[in-house]
Amino acid sequence: MKAVLIIGGLSLAVYLIIKLIEYIFSSSRTVAKRRIFISHSWTYEKDFKNLINKLERVDYEYYNHSVTKDKPLDTKSNTDLLNQIRKKMIYCSKIVVIAGDYVDKSPVIKSEIKLAKQLDKEIIAIKPWGQKKLPRALRDTAHVVIGSTTNSINSTLQKPK
Repeated sequence: MKAVLIIGGLSLAVYLIIKLIEYIFSSSRTVAKRRIFISHSWTYEKDFKNLINKLERVDYEYYNHSVTKDKPLDTKSNTDLLNQIRKKMIYCSKIVVIAGDYVDKSPVIKSEIKLAKQLDKEIIAIKPWGQKKLPRALRDTAHVVIGSTTNSINSTLQKPK
């Protein structure tokens, strides 16, 4: 009886090891979608749309928790707005900030950066094409600063924190 249990246990162990090896080396293993929040200016929506197009071109799988012009938040006050943005950011692994000149002039974007820092989120600053300087609000807070090329965006977002 003991021999049968030992053989059964060993067979199960071998089976589980084989399945684990198959899983580790399988190319069809699905990668969980990342959750990102993209801080951007509605006035300069073209920069946001360009970024979304680049992500779609490389088939980057993600959930977009951004506040868009098409789906604005229904808020009564600034405090309510920040609380709703916090709720969107809290489950995101990365906060992407489109680092245009307008960042320093936007109280909402500066508040989003501050929230991301409070939540200890990785902040990725993406400089739009032709942008020379990094906005002051991002100089000490951005963990990564990249250009707006598709390859740099994709490789930065793929990296774990």
